[in-house]
Formats: sequence, C-alpha cells, structure tokens
Amino acid sequence: MEFDPEKLIRPRPFLILAELFLLSAAALASKSYNASIACLGASTVLYYIGMTELVSRRLGRWAVKRFTIAYLLRALSWVLMLASAFYTYSAVVKNIFPFGPPEFVITSVVALVGAGINYLAVGIRNSVLWKIKGLKMSLWMSRLNSIVLFLMAAIPFLPALAKAGEVTWLLAVLAAPILGSFTVLAIVGKIFYIHFLLTMECPEKR
Repeated sequence: MEFDPEKLIRPRPFLILAELFLLSAAALASKSYNASIACLGASTVLYYIGMTELVSRRLGRWAVKRFTIAYLLRALSWVLMLASAFYTYSAVVKNIFPFGPPEFVITSVVALVGAGINYLAVGIRNSVLWKIKGLKMSLWMSRLNSIVLFLMAAIPFLPALAKAGEVTWLLAVLAAPILGSFTVLAIVGKIFYIHFLLTMECPEKR
C-alpha cells in the first residue's frame, strides 16, 4: 500500500489553529506590530492549507483552483486597503509622508479599488464554499460584510477628513453605523464559522 502524506493533513486542526493565530494577532495589535503581523501571516497560511484540503475532500480538485483564485484576489485587495490606510495614518497622524489633495485622492481610490476586488473575491469564494453544508450562514455574513467594507472604503479615511472640519460631522454620521455594522457582521459570521469547525465531518480525500 502506497503511503500518501497528504492523507495525514486534516482540515479541522489547520483551520482551528488559523483562528487561534488570528485571535493572537488581534490581541497583539496594540502591543507588538511585528508579532501581530507574524501571527496574521501564520493564520493566513494555515487557513489556506486547511480550507483547500477541505474543499478538495468535499468538492474535488476543480473547486480548489477557483478557491485559490479567490484567495489570491482577496489577499491583493487587503494589501491595497492596508497600504492605503498605512500611508494615510503615517502621513496625517505621524506626519511622516506628505499628504495633500493628490495623495488624498490616490489613497482613497486605492482603498476603493481594494474593496471592489474584495467584493469580487468573496463572490468567487462563496460560489465554491456555498456547496459545503454548514457554511451558508457564515458565507452570508461575509458577503454582507464585503458590501459594508466597500461602503467604508467609499468614505475617505477619518484622519484625512478630520482636517476638513466642515465635513467631519458628516463623516461621523456616515462612518459610525457602517463601522458598527462591519464589526457586528464580522462577529456573527465568526460565531457561525467556529460552530461549523467544531461540528463538521471530514470525508476521505478524493
């Protein structure tokens, strides 16, 4: 009997570890930036390994390709949004970079493009994962959150608009409920996802 090392890979442990590293990244965000990024990177790798293995077992290799495309697109979207946020924060709050009208427009457009790519990526990913029983509620929350995230990106960042006192009040009116909705949807979606992880069955590899 031929030994297949891939059969030793079980999706659940990888996906649970990914969530633990993600939680660690959030907890370390205000204490150690480097440690938080390291935990986030580990979570990303573990999630990809675990979910591609799960998709392969449940749906076959064809679905892994579509999931990988969606995952890479989503990674690109977050790189764009985080880069925009980092530049805006560094320029406006830390005064490290210049931040005039051209930079304001560029960072806002980059964030909006990133959010648009994220919306597309979530749609592709959900079209694959939708076929896995038990994930639907979590996927619905993720889809709604991708819409909310796009709305958040459509509103220029708080540090930038804080300079324009005449529109700060409008920003607060628009941003507060959107940010609150994003947080609530993320938490609810995560609860459904963790319930799925704890109760799912792992079929044999196809």
